[in-house]
Amino acid sequence: MRVDIFKITLISILIAGFMMGCSSKSKMVEKEDIPSWYANVSANNSLYIYGFGEGYSLEDAKANALNFAASSIVVSVSSSMDIDKGRSSSNGGNNYTYTDVKSSVKTEVSKIDLSNAKIENSQVVNGKYYVKVSINKDELLNHNKTSLSSKDKDISYNYNKVLSSADFEALSALKDMKNS
Repeated sequence: MRVDIFKITLISILIAGFMMGCSSKSKMVEKEDIPSWYANVSANNSLYIYGFGEGYSLEDAKANALNFAASSIVVSVSSSMDIDKGRSSSNGGNNYTYTDVKSSVKTEVSKIDLSNAKIENSQVVNGKYYVKVSINKDELLNHNKTSLSSKDKDISYNYNKVLSSADFEALSALKDMKNS
C-alpha cells in the first residue's frame, strides 16, 4: 500500500515538473548569443589557470569567473548518508517495513587569494556580462608563498611572546603542581 502511494506521488511530481518545464516562457540562450571565446572554454595549462563566469553585472561575472578558477585549484567534497529502517503496523493490524534513505553531498571551494587575476575578455550580450580571467600560476605561487612566510613569522613571534610571559610560567607551574 505504501509503495503504491509512493509511486503515485513520484509520478505526479515528475508529470508536474515536466509540464512546468515545457510551459516555461523564459528565453533559451542560443549558442550564437554567447561569445565564442566563452563557449569554447580554454583548458588550464602549465602557465595559466582560466576562469569563466557570467552575471548581470561585471562584478558578479568576475566573481563567478574567479570562483570557477578557484574550483579548479582546491575543492573539498563531503557527503553523508542516513538510513532509517523500521517496522510499523497500521490500524488494520497490517505490518510493514520501511527504509528511509537521506543522502547529501556538499562541495566547497576553498578561499584562495587570486589578486593576480587578469580579465582577458569581457562582453555584454543581451544585458548579461561574460568574463574570462587568467591567473599566472608562478605569480599565484609566489604570492601565496610570501603570504604564508609572513604568517609563519607572525605565529613564531606570538608563540615566543606567550612562552616568555609571566602568565604562561604561572600556568605551567600550576600544571606541574597538579600533576605531582
